[in-house]
Amino acid sequence: MPHRWDHFEDVEDTRSTPDPDRFGGSSVVREIARAAETVGDPPDTSGLTSGEGAADIDLQNMIDMSQRAVTPPQFWTRSNPRGSNYDPKFQFRYRVYIPGMMLEDARKGTYGRDLFADRPDMDGGLLWYAKSVDKPGITLEDPDRNAYYNSSFKVDPKPRVTTPSYKEIQMTLVDPTYPNVTRKIARLFRRGGLNEQQSRDIIKSKGQEPYESFLETIGEIRIYQLDENGRPLEQWTLYGAYPSTVDFGKLDYSSNDLVEISLTWYYTRFQVKFYNMGGETEYTYFANSPTTLVLSKEEKDIVCRRKYENYSRGISDPMSYEDYKKAVCKIVAAAADPPAPTPAPNTGASTEDPAGSSTDADVAPSEDEEVAPGPSQGTDSPLDFEGDIPVIPP
Repeated sequence: MPHRWDHFEDVEDTRSTPDPDRFGGSSVVREIARAAETVGDPPDTSGLTSGEGAADIDLQNMIDMSQRAVTPPQFWTRSNPRGSNYDPKFQFRYRVYIPGMMLEDARKGTYGRDLFADRPDMDGGLLWYAKSVDKPGITLEDPDRNAYYNSSFKVDPKPRVTTPSYKEIQMTLVDPTYPNVTRKIARLFRRGGLNEQQSRDIIKSKGQEPYESFLETIGEIRIYQLDENGRPLEQWTLYGAYPSTVDFGKLDYSSNDLVEISLTWYYTRFQVKFYNMGGETEYTYFANSPTTLVLSKEEKDIVCRRKYENYSRGISDPMSYEDYKKAVCKIVAAAADPPAPTPAPNTGASTEDPAGSSTDADVAPSEDEEVAPGPSQGTDSPLDFEGDIPVIPP
């Protein structure tokens, strides 16, 4: 699609010699153009305000004005020190993919072994009907933002850059008759077990919880920023995403507008890949998952507290935060006793290694160390970042 910068790329720079035909052969412009060809460097008329030098100043001002008038806008194509080979990014150049939106019903026949009787459509998860979509955003908390050393000076900032809050994604979809986007969104919730016993039985037979089936169906959302040739400049990937609100639109006899569906997407984290461009090579930012990061106890406590707030909202008698932290977040107190090791058979061997150091079983964990998961704790990550809060039995 042509854009408003295209017609500037091949414009010749006419600042050296104004073209008299640019304004339809105006006699005034012709006189100015002829003067520009004969006048060299402006005379040294410093300090002159009248007389012979003043006439030269007026003529030079007219020439400068004519040059500015015939020179095209230079904001992007000429002021770029790398040349005019790179365009700005446009809002309309994007694509959105959601794996769960590729499904459609296969009830008239059979497709593979999908227990929900769904099959992939021809679009492969491409939301070509996406009218608008937000990019991710980040908000940082600072516990000392409003703290002061004294009545005049604020304390140094301490932004919690490792535990940000993410902006929810607003998305607007136009609803075609086919593919029926309303039906596609309803299918996501059906595969999550919403108000359908058959779906819940299928989810249970797969050994899943409803929220696990829901998130698994949706998959990872990908948003691409494209260049003028449709090639990707950026790839934003949202993890743990699900629609926290859905508005299926409205109907109105007095309107010819298209039916639009509005969604708000929550997600737990994102990563962004930047492709090769100019002097920069491809690289993916924020690529680590939470389970591969070494988190400090403060970071774990912040995330666990956020999960506890979601859990306790709307519950009349929730468990205490300390109990929740131990049961759900698997954050145990530093003074907790480690699991007792299984006694080894008495073979007469010393419990010390050849170097004389004691075994790991004899060393108590320090306050800064985590207790290794024992047989009763399993091998799961200390913090379950993705998924809803599990139901804790009383």
